[in-house]
Amino acid sequence: MNDNLRSTVSSLIEKYVAILEKNGEPNEQYKYSAIDTFQQNWDLEAEDFSQMFLNSFKGRQNLLFHNSWGFIEKLAKEFPKETREMFRNLYDESIDVSRRITAFQVKSKELFLQLQEVISKKIQEKQDERAISLYLAFRYPEKYILYKNDYYKNFCKKLGIKEKEVGQRFLHLQELADEIKQSGLLEDNRLVNIYKLYSKHDWDDTYMRIQNILYVTFKEEFEKNKENFKIFYDGIKQYIKNNGLKFKLGEPIKQRKWFWVFDEEGYFNNKYIHYEFLLNENKISIDLHFESSKTKAQEFHDLCKPLPD
Repeated sequence: MNDNLRSTVSSLIEKYVAILEKNGEPNEQYKYSAIDTFQQNWDLEAEDFSQMFLNSFKGRQNLLFHNSWGFIEKLAKEFPKETREMFRNLYDESIDVSRRITAFQVKSKELFLQLQEVISKKIQEKQDERAISLYLAFRYPEKYILYKNDYYKNFCKKLGIKEKEVGQRFLHLQELADEIKQSGLLEDNRLVNIYKLYSKHDWDDTYMRIQNILYVTFKEEFEKNKENFKIFYDGIKQYIKNNGLKFKLGEPIKQRKWFWVFDEEGYFNNKYIHYEFLLNENKISIDLHFESSKTKAQEFHDLCKPLPD
């Protein structure tokens, strides 16, 4: 483990412990219950594969996108034999994990059109990295980490490293988690002692602890940034009102860190171009933002290139 990764993870552990000491268990125990439920119900040879599948994943809650679950649940019901073999191959640890993931996604796409014909309903296949990380982590929690794009990207940013391409990010996070596991950093006495209060299970939860540290600490940072952004937003809104300015602000959208600025004439407020207040890493900027097609947006960018900063 390099010094950068060690110092970054140590800092995140300190923050995580502080959050738990202040707020108690941050409502993450459902993930342990979900894995326990899977472990208690999963049986590849079950006669009623579809029902076994439902029982195994009933604790998934928000760990899986709705579209991802909608597809795989219907596939298990309408094509149980094929789905059984997909998971048999995915869970075959004698094969390289990247090959297993690719094979699973390829087979999903092959069955997608067949499934649509059977159910006569428009669905999305979406067997992405997040979904497959869940399938693997539920079956082998001692080997795999739950992946989510937001804390992966935040972790890379903290480390000052480049994100991998989509499709390679889960395995990149897994590599980083493997390094953390081998480093001994998770043996921190404060972390061990406070974790004992909340963690009761029969499997090695090292990767779940790593996931919790990333998720909880970055969520805490996001919440603080969101609070600061609301204070800024309310201040700008009041300033416009107090000074009789001919502008108004769009309402901030949940989970987003930007809002539009409307001018009275609508000159810079249309589907092609508008101003945005943007919060990024707790810094607020004002952007002239181009929309519509990529081609049209590039044309506007090119027009602005000769302009001074």
